[in-house]
Amino acid sequence: MHNQLALRNYAKGLAVTLSDIVYRKSRAVRTIIADLMGARGALLCKFNEDHVIVFFPGDFIGEEILARGTYDRHSAKLVAEAVGPRFRSGSARTIVEVGANIGTHTIYLDRELRPERFLCIEPDSENARVLRANLLLNGLSGKARVLELGASDRNGTQRFMRMIRNRGGSYFSEEEKLFTSDIEQQVAVDRLDDILASEGIEPETIGLVWMDVEGHELKALAGMTNILAARVPIYFEFDAPSHTTESIRSLAHLLRSGEREVYVCDGEKLDSIGVEAISELRYTCNLLVL
Repeated sequence: MHNQLALRNYAKGLAVTLSDIVYRKSRAVRTIIADLMGARGALLCKFNEDHVIVFFPGDFIGEEILARGTYDRHSAKLVAEAVGPRFRSGSARTIVEVGANIGTHTIYLDRELRPERFLCIEPDSENARVLRANLLLNGLSGKARVLELGASDRNGTQRFMRMIRNRGGSYFSEEEKLFTSDIEQQVAVDRLDDILASEGIEPETIGLVWMDVEGHELKALAGMTNILAARVPIYFEFDAPSHTTESIRSLAHLLRSGEREVYVCDGEKLDSIGVEAISELRYTCNLLVL
Protein backbone atom coordinates (compact mmCIF):
# COMPACT_ATOMS: atom_id res chain seq x y z
CA MET A 1 0.00 0.00 0.00
CA HIS A 2 2.82 2.36 0.93
CA ASN A 3 4.58 1.65 -2.34
CA GLN A 4 1.40 2.36 -4.33
CA LEU A 5 0.93 5.72 -2.60
CA ALA A 6 4.57 6.63 -3.23
CA LEU A 7 4.20 5.65 -6.87
CA ARG A 8 1.06 7.78 -7.29
CA ASN A 9 2.78 10.78 -5.72
CA TYR A 10 5.81 10.28 -7.97
CA ALA A 11 3.57 10.05 -11.05
CA LYS A 12 1.70 13.19 -10.02
CA GLY A 13 4.95 15.10 -9.53
CA LEU A 14 6.27 13.86 -12.86
CA ALA A 15 3.06 14.95 -14.60
CA VAL A 16 3.32 18.44 -13.10
CA THR A 17 6.97 18.68 -14.13
CA LEU A 18 6.26 17.57 -17.69
CA SER A 19 3.32 19.97 -17.86
CA ASP A 20 5.58 22.83 -16.79
CA ILE A 21 8.25 21.92 -19.36
CA VAL A 22 5.93 21.29 -22.30
CA TYR A 23 3.08 23.70 -21.61
CA ARG A 24 4.54 26.74 -19.89
CA LYS A 25 7.74 26.84 -21.92
CA SER A 26 6.28 26.06 -25.32
CA ARG A 27 4.36 28.87 -26.99
CA ALA A 28 3.37 26.52 -29.83
CA VAL A 29 1.68 24.11 -27.40
CA ARG A 30 -0.07 26.96 -25.60
CA THR A 31 -1.35 28.35 -28.88
CA ILE A 32 -2.70 24.98 -30.06
CA ILE A 33 -4.52 24.36 -26.78
CA ALA A 34 -5.82 27.93 -26.64
CA ASP A 35 -7.16 27.65 -30.18
CA LEU A 36 -8.93 24.37 -29.40
CA MET A 37 -10.48 25.78 -26.23
CA GLY A 38 -11.37 29.11 -27.84
CA ALA A 39 -13.06 27.40 -30.78
CA ARG A 40 -15.42 25.74 -28.32
CA GLY A 41 -16.23 29.02 -26.59
CA ALA A 42 -14.57 27.79 -23.40
CA LEU A 43 -13.02 29.82 -20.60
CA LEU A 44 -10.12 28.78 -18.42
CA CYS A 45 -9.58 29.50 -14.72
CA LYS A 46 -6.18 30.08 -13.10
CA PHE A 47 -5.73 29.85 -9.32
CA ASN A 48 -2.96 32.08 -7.94
CA GLU A 49 -1.86 32.64 -4.36
CA ASP A 50 -4.00 35.70 -3.73
CA HIS A 51 -6.59 35.62 -6.51
CA VAL A 52 -8.47 33.61 -9.12
CA ILE A 53 -8.78 34.68 -12.75
CA VAL A 54 -11.13 33.46 -15.48
CA PHE A 55 -9.95 34.28 -19.00
CA PHE A 56 -10.30 33.63 -22.72
CA PRO A 57 -7.59 31.05 -23.56
CA GLY A 58 -7.18 32.13 -27.20
CA ASP A 59 -6.63 35.78 -26.31
CA PHE A 60 -3.33 37.64 -25.93
CA ILE A 61 -3.96 38.30 -22.24
CA GLY A 62 -5.02 34.68 -21.81
CA GLU A 63 -1.79 33.44 -23.33
CA GLU A 64 0.19 35.64 -20.94
CA ILE A 65 -1.74 34.24 -17.97
CA LEU A 66 -1.17 30.70 -19.21
CA ALA A 67 2.55 31.34 -19.52
CA ARG A 68 3.19 33.47 -16.42
CA GLY A 69 0.14 33.19 -14.17
CA THR A 70 -0.56 36.94 -14.27
CA TYR A 71 -0.68 39.76 -16.82
CA ASP A 72 1.37 42.96 -16.34
CA ARG A 73 1.05 42.84 -12.56
CA HIS A 74 4.34 44.69 -12.04
CA SER A 75 2.84 47.89 -13.49
CA ALA A 76 -0.01 47.78 -10.98
CA LYS A 77 2.47 47.40 -8.14
CA LEU A 78 4.60 50.34 -9.34
CA VAL A 79 1.59 52.62 -9.74
CA ALA A 80 0.19 51.55 -6.35
CA GLU A 81 3.46 52.52 -4.68
CA ALA A 82 3.33 55.94 -6.35
CA VAL A 83 -0.29 56.76 -5.48
CA GLY A 84 -0.32 55.02 -2.10
CA PRO A 85 0.00 58.25 -0.09
CA ARG A 86 -3.18 59.60 -1.71
CA PHE A 87 -5.07 56.51 -0.57
CA ARG A 88 -3.62 56.63 2.93
CA SER A 89 -4.62 60.29 3.28
CA GLY A 90 -8.21 59.19 3.77
CA SER A 91 -10.82 60.63 1.40
CA ALA A 92 -9.61 59.51 -2.05
CA ARG A 93 -10.54 55.83 -1.87
CA THR A 94 -12.19 55.14 -5.24
CA ILE A 95 -10.50 53.67 -8.32
CA VAL A 96 -12.01 54.33 -11.74
CA GLU A 97 -10.92 51.84 -14.37
CA VAL A 98 -11.58 52.83 -17.98
CA GLY A 99 -11.23 49.83 -20.27
CA ALA A 100 -11.41 47.30 -17.45
CA ASN A 101 -11.30 44.32 -19.84
CA ILE A 102 -11.72 41.09 -17.82
CA GLY A 103 -10.60 42.58 -14.50
CA THR A 104 -6.94 41.57 -14.19
CA HIS A 105 -5.86 45.00 -12.96
CA THR A 106 -9.01 45.51 -10.93
CA ILE A 107 -7.86 42.53 -8.87
CA TYR A 108 -4.20 43.57 -8.75
CA LEU A 109 -5.03 47.13 -7.68
CA ASP A 110 -7.39 45.85 -5.02
CA ARG A 111 -4.67 43.61 -3.58
CA GLU A 112 -2.19 46.49 -3.57
CA LEU A 113 -4.34 49.44 -2.46
CA ARG A 114 -7.53 48.03 -0.88
CA PRO A 115 -9.78 50.85 -2.14
CA GLU A 116 -13.32 51.31 -0.86
CA ARG A 117 -14.84 50.94 -4.31
CA PHE A 118 -14.22 50.51 -8.02
CA LEU A 119 -16.05 51.90 -11.01
CA CYS A 120 -15.22 49.60 -13.93
CA ILE A 121 -16.02 50.87 -17.42
CA GLU A 122 -15.89 48.33 -20.25
CA PRO A 123 -17.60 48.69 -23.67
CA ASP A 124 -17.24 45.05 -24.80
CA SER A 125 -20.18 42.99 -23.50
CA GLU A 126 -18.24 39.70 -23.60
CA ASN A 127 -15.36 41.19 -21.62
CA ALA A 128 -17.86 42.65 -19.16
CA ARG A 129 -19.42 39.21 -18.62
CA VAL A 130 -16.04 37.71 -17.67
CA LEU A 131 -15.19 40.83 -15.64
CA ARG A 132 -18.27 40.30 -13.48
CA ALA A 133 -17.33 36.65 -12.96
CA ASN A 134 -13.83 37.64 -11.82
CA LEU A 135 -15.20 40.25 -9.44
CA LEU A 136 -17.48 37.63 -7.90
CA LEU A 137 -14.74 34.99 -7.61
CA ASN A 138 -12.41 37.46 -5.89
CA GLY A 139 -14.90 38.91 -3.42
CA LEU A 140 -15.16 42.28 -5.17
CA SER A 141 -18.77 42.29 -6.35
CA GLY A 142 -19.86 44.24 -3.30
CA LYS A 143 -17.56 47.18 -3.95
CA ALA A 144 -17.21 47.22 -7.74
CA ARG A 145 -19.76 48.54 -10.22
CA VAL A 146 -19.51 47.60 -13.91
CA LEU A 147 -20.81 49.91 -16.65
CA GLU A 148 -20.97 48.56 -20.20
CA LEU A 149 -20.01 51.66 -22.17
CA GLY A 150 -16.97 53.57 -23.36
CA ALA A 151 -15.43 56.83 -22.16
CA SER A 152 -15.07 59.53 -24.81
CA ASP A 153 -15.30 63.27 -25.46
CA ARG A 154 -19.06 63.19 -26.13
CA ASN A 155 -22.22 61.31 -25.28
CA GLY A 156 -23.90 58.97 -27.77
CA THR A 157 -22.70 55.89 -29.64
CA GLN A 158 -19.48 55.06 -31.46
CA ARG A 159 -18.16 52.37 -33.78
CA PHE A 160 -16.22 49.76 -31.82
CA MET A 161 -14.06 46.92 -33.18
CA ARG A 162 -13.57 43.71 -31.21
CA MET A 163 -10.29 41.96 -32.02
CA ILE A 164 -10.72 38.20 -31.91
CA ARG A 165 -7.25 37.22 -30.70
CA ASN A 166 -6.59 40.32 -28.61
CA ARG A 167 -9.71 41.59 -26.89
CA GLY A 168 -7.58 43.99 -24.88
CA GLY A 169 -6.60 45.59 -28.19
CA SER A 170 -10.20 46.23 -29.31
CA TYR A 171 -10.61 49.82 -30.42
CA PHE A 172 -12.88 52.69 -31.39
CA SER A 173 -12.52 53.68 -35.02
CA GLU A 174 -14.30 55.45 -37.85
CA GLU A 175 -11.69 54.13 -40.28
CA GLU A 176 -11.22 50.72 -41.90
CA LYS A 177 -10.77 47.64 -39.74
CA LEU A 178 -7.22 46.79 -38.75
CA PHE A 179 -7.97 43.12 -39.49
CA THR A 180 -10.75 41.59 -41.57
CA SER A 181 -11.64 39.34 -38.62
CA ASP A 182 -12.42 42.32 -36.35
CA ILE A 183 -16.09 42.39 -35.31
CA GLU A 184 -17.82 45.75 -35.74
CA GLN A 185 -20.46 46.96 -33.28
CA GLN A 186 -21.99 50.17 -32.01
CA VAL A 187 -21.52 50.85 -28.29
CA ALA A 188 -22.67 53.58 -25.95
CA VAL A 189 -20.13 56.24 -24.96
CA ASP A 190 -20.20 59.04 -22.42
CA ARG A 191 -17.91 61.69 -20.99
CA LEU A 192 -16.27 60.39 -17.82
CA ASP A 193 -17.18 63.59 -15.96
CA ASP A 194 -20.85 62.91 -16.79
CA ILE A 195 -20.55 59.23 -15.83
CA LEU A 196 -19.16 60.15 -12.44
CA ALA A 197 -21.88 62.75 -11.89
CA SER A 198 -24.59 60.20 -12.66
CA GLU A 199 -22.95 57.74 -10.23
CA GLY A 200 -22.67 60.36 -7.51
CA ILE A 201 -18.86 60.20 -7.41
CA GLU A 202 -16.98 63.42 -6.66
CA PRO A 203 -13.58 63.78 -8.39
CA GLU A 204 -11.96 64.55 -5.02
CA THR A 205 -12.86 61.06 -3.78
CA ILE A 206 -10.96 59.33 -6.61
CA GLY A 207 -7.50 58.01 -5.79
CA LEU A 208 -6.65 56.78 -9.27
CA VAL A 209 -7.94 56.59 -12.84
CA TRP A 210 -6.48 53.55 -14.62
CA MET A 211 -7.10 53.72 -18.36
CA ASP A 212 -6.31 51.47 -21.31
CA VAL A 213 -8.40 52.42 -24.35
CA GLU A 214 -6.17 51.60 -27.32
CA GLY A 215 -5.62 54.96 -29.02
CA HIS A 216 -8.82 56.58 -27.69
CA GLU A 217 -7.06 58.11 -24.69
CA LEU A 218 -7.01 61.73 -25.90
CA LYS A 219 -10.76 61.72 -26.46
CA ALA A 220 -11.31 60.04 -23.11
CA LEU A 221 -9.11 62.64 -21.41
CA ALA A 222 -11.07 65.43 -23.13
CA GLY A 223 -14.14 64.11 -21.35
CA MET A 224 -12.62 64.27 -17.88
CA THR A 225 -11.85 67.95 -17.37
CA ASN A 226 -13.21 67.88 -13.79
CA ILE A 227 -10.95 64.94 -12.94
CA LEU A 228 -7.93 66.73 -14.37
CA ALA A 229 -8.82 69.89 -12.46
CA ALA A 230 -8.95 67.84 -9.24
CA ARG A 231 -5.41 66.58 -9.97
CA VAL A 232 -6.44 62.95 -9.75
CA PRO A 233 -3.57 60.57 -10.59
CA ILE A 234 -4.12 59.06 -14.05
CA TYR A 235 -2.34 56.04 -15.47
CA PHE A 236 -2.90 55.31 -19.15
CA GLU A 237 -1.46 53.65 -22.20
CA PHE A 238 -0.42 56.38 -24.62
CA ASP A 239 -0.43 55.20 -28.24
CA ALA A 240 1.60 58.09 -29.67
CA PRO A 241 1.76 56.74 -33.27
CA SER A 242 -2.04 56.88 -33.56
CA HIS A 243 -2.20 60.61 -32.73
CA THR A 244 -1.29 63.71 -34.71
CA THR A 245 1.55 65.93 -33.56
CA GLU A 246 -0.99 68.67 -32.84
CA SER A 247 -3.08 66.36 -30.64
CA ILE A 248 -0.01 65.31 -28.64
CA ARG A 249 0.96 68.94 -28.13
CA SER A 250 -2.58 69.65 -26.91
CA LEU A 251 -2.18 66.91 -24.31
CA ALA A 252 1.14 68.37 -23.18
CA HIS A 253 -0.47 71.82 -22.90
CA LEU A 254 -3.36 70.37 -20.88
CA LEU A 255 -1.02 68.74 -18.39
CA ARG A 256 1.36 71.71 -18.31
CA SER A 257 -1.46 74.03 -17.27
CA GLY A 258 -2.13 71.77 -14.31
CA GLU A 259 1.56 71.59 -13.37
CA ARG A 260 1.47 67.80 -13.37
CA GLU A 261 4.35 65.38 -12.97
CA VAL A 262 4.64 62.77 -15.73
CA TYR A 263 6.36 59.38 -15.56
CA VAL A 264 6.90 56.60 -18.09
CA CYS A 265 6.25 53.11 -16.72
CA ASP A 266 8.02 50.23 -18.44
CA GLY A 267 6.69 47.58 -16.02
CA GLU A 268 9.93 47.59 -14.02
CA LYS A 269 10.36 51.22 -12.98
CA LEU A 270 8.93 54.74 -13.25
CA ASP A 271 11.03 57.33 -15.09
CA SER A 272 10.24 61.03 -14.77
CA ILE A 273 10.13 62.68 -18.19
CA GLY A 274 8.47 66.04 -17.59
CA VAL A 275 5.43 67.40 -19.39
CA GLU A 276 7.40 68.92 -22.26
CA ALA A 277 8.80 65.52 -23.27
CA ILE A 278 5.30 64.25 -24.12
CA SER A 279 5.39 66.31 -27.32
CA GLU A 280 8.44 64.33 -28.43
CA LEU A 281 7.03 60.85 -27.81
CA ARG A 282 6.71 58.76 -30.98
CA TYR A 283 6.14 55.31 -29.50
CA THR A 284 3.50 53.53 -27.44
CA CYS A 285 4.16 53.71 -23.70
CA ASN A 286 2.40 53.82 -20.35
CA LEU A 287 2.23 57.19 -18.61
CA LEU A 288 1.51 58.02 -14.98
CA VAL A 289 0.37 61.59 -14.36
CA LEU A 290 0.60 62.83 -10.75
